Amino acid sequence: MTHHRFDAYHPETRALLEQYRAAPDPELIAPLLDGISRYYLPEDAGLDKSATTEERYAFAAQDSLTLMEIILDVQDAFELRIPDSDLREVTSFTTFLALIRQKTGQKS
Repeated sequence: MTHHRFDAYHPETRALLEQYRAAPDPELIAPLLDGISRYYLPEDAGLDKSATTEERYAFAAQDSLTLMEIILDVQDAFELRIPDSDLREVTSFTTFLALIRQKTGQKS
């Protein structure tokens, strides 16, 4: 069962979260991070639907409150805590993905 924080997420993202929690698969980490970042982008953000995950993450990261919400959701989704010292090293979606994989012990 998902945490209440994810109730408003897109059904596909909630399904991926359930699937990951039932059987952690490194292939699900990137789509879950993508779904979380999509949730926090407003419809009128000015990003086209074809924007890459890296572009969406960069856009969301411009707002520190949005970035904090994403980080909190990621920590809840993967049931982990990420020290601020590690978060300071995150400069892109790619580095965030690598950090989550490291913290979860998943490699892909």
